[in-house]
This record gives sequence, structure tokens and C-alpha cells, in this order.
Amino acid sequence: MTELESTLHKYLIEEVFHDQQLKDFTSDTPLISSELADSIALVQIVAFIEQVIEVNVPEEELLPENFETINYIMQMINKLKGINK
Repeated sequence: MTELESTLHKYLIEEVFHDQQLKDFTSDTPLISSELADSIALVQIVAFIEQVIEVNVPEEELLPENFETINYIMQMINKLKGINK
């Protein structure tokens, strides 16, 4: 897990999901299809990406599949930063 991925993981648990009993929460845990993340959570995630990670998320990237897991969020961030992983 990269430092950025770890920061996002910690933010989700502490600030978005408020330390819910999320045992087994990994970078592959479904956020949207499991209804763990709602529309408010998605706004919080986008704000975090834009303010803390300093990556602008254009409207065309605001697709549910880009926010389904931390791995998908990281892929989108890397794409927007111009990093191919």
C-alpha cells in the first residue's frame, strides 16, 4: 500500500465512515455496491482528493465505477496525475 493509498484508507475509516466496525476493510472493499458509501460520502471523498491530494476531479470522472473501491479511486487519481500504474 502506497503512502497516498494509506492516507486515503485512514481518511475513509476515520472521517467518512467514522470508525465503524470495519474489520477486513481493504483497498478492494466495495464502497458503492455494498452501500457503505452514499452520496454524501462521495462528496467527502472528492473534496479530500481535491483539497488534500490536490488533484482536480473533472465532472466526467464522477462515475460510480471510479469510486467503487480504494483501488479504483487510486487508479483515477493516478490517471489524473498522469501516472500510469
